[in-house]
Amino acid sequence: MIDNLIGKTWNNLSIKRKLIFFFTIIILSVSILYFYILNNAFVYMKMFEEDLIKTSLVHNLSTAVKANNEKFAVAVRDYNSENVEAFDNTIDRVWKSWNMVKNETFSSRDALFEIEAVRYGMLAYLESAKSSLVLFNSNKDLFSEQLLRANRIEDYIETYLDRLINVRLEESSKLHESQKEAVSHIQRISFLGILFISLLSLVFGNFFSVTLTKPIIDLASNTIKIAEGNLNVKKVSDSSHNEITVLINSFNRMSRNINQMVESLKDKANIEKQHYEDEMKLIDMGKSLREAQFLSLQSQINPHFLFNTLNTIARTSMFEQAPKTVRLIECLSNVFRYNLNNQDKAVSLKEELEILDEYMFIQQTRYGDRLKFSIDNRIDASHIRIPIFTLQPLVENAVKYGIEPKEEGGRISIDVDRIRDGILIKVEDTGIGFDIDKSRQTVNSLDSTGIGVENVKKRLALKFNGKEKFSLHSVIGEGTVVEIFIPEEADV
Repeated sequence: MIDNLIGKTWNNLSIKRKLIFFFTIIILSVSILYFYILNNAFVYMKMFEEDLIKTSLVHNLSTAVKANNEKFAVAVRDYNSENVEAFDNTIDRVWKSWNMVKNETFSSRDALFEIEAVRYGMLAYLESAKSSLVLFNSNKDLFSEQLLRANRIEDYIETYLDRLINVRLEESSKLHESQKEAVSHIQRISFLGILFISLLSLVFGNFFSVTLTKPIIDLASNTIKIAEGNLNVKKVSDSSHNEITVLINSFNRMSRNINQMVESLKDKANIEKQHYEDEMKLIDMGKSLREAQFLSLQSQINPHFLFNTLNTIARTSMFEQAPKTVRLIECLSNVFRYNLNNQDKAVSLKEELEILDEYMFIQQTRYGDRLKFSIDNRIDASHIRIPIFTLQPLVENAVKYGIEPKEEGGRISIDVDRIRDGILIKVEDTGIGFDIDKSRQTVNSLDSTGIGVENVKKRLALKFNGKEKFSLHSVIGEGTVVEIFIPEEADV
């Protein structure tokens, strides 16, 4: 519906508006591509700028520390108040530079460790440096000790700064690599965007060429045919509603008026032919209706005839004192009635188990002691709704493919119990078993009820929206087990 609405709206547009729409799409696509590239360029420039600032700050810190060391060396060589004051002034610059480095976001733990190492090193260095300057004139031995300690710490600080610079360079290198990959990605996106815009231009150009030139070519061809005396020309069609459509409609009206008399005779012949065909259709419909009514009556008569006949045979057997035969006929009648009255319906699990018991009485009579059957139902099954013929195909397959080929026969058991949030139905036989992979075609084939195992699975899935579970396990020589899990919502 939406596609039809869009197509109708497009056809109603004039050529001018179609061209405006086309150029708008192209300009919008180019703009989106341009802003995408521009935005990413700004992002990467900002990342590069931030990386450059971090590197610059680390360099400034290294420069400030070196300047402080130099001022300390000058104050030691030429001890006076001016040199000491110059040394003290460089301390503020060091801490200012350190704080700027500290406030920057470093992703590496190594960088954070080296920054803190520089801080603690500077604290120890400044403590020793200031102590040595204080002891310069008072105690030469302590002065020398503090000076040596300050020099050793200075070497440590230089090592920390070198490692910090190396960490910073590694981060810059990683950022550069990631930016190279991102730039390559942007290049691919740009190429694909340009390719898309080019293809879009070609498609629109070809579309406009076809939609504009084809009606004009058809119109010129019909004009030549009419000029040559051939009045049987096809109507020029155009699904659009634009300027060319006006020209085409005028030509079609002119051609229609020229052929009016000839077409009127053809119309009369077509009407008579149509009347004849309609009469034949009515005759066929009446015949089909009578056949359908006959089949409907026949479908109603046959089951009643079958049940009446079975009842007559049952009463006759009862009079002849054959109770087992009566029981067999009653079971067969119940199975037929269950089949005819409940087609394509959901039934209760209780009904399914009861009719299965009737069906198995017939089979046990047929196989005698070779076939044993039992039902262990530990729940109230009257409220559980399942698709009709969910269990009988499974039991019939067990009899046909499991028990019948086994000379000594076997047992079929059905177990129904409530587990967790649903109902578990287990159909188990002690037949010959089979290889599921090799016998998949046999398992999925139709049994005598016309309903295969795969059909049972599909109907269960439709009934419970995939919330059910169906599993089949078989061991050659031991038997087969089918388990059906029905969700709690089946209990209604």
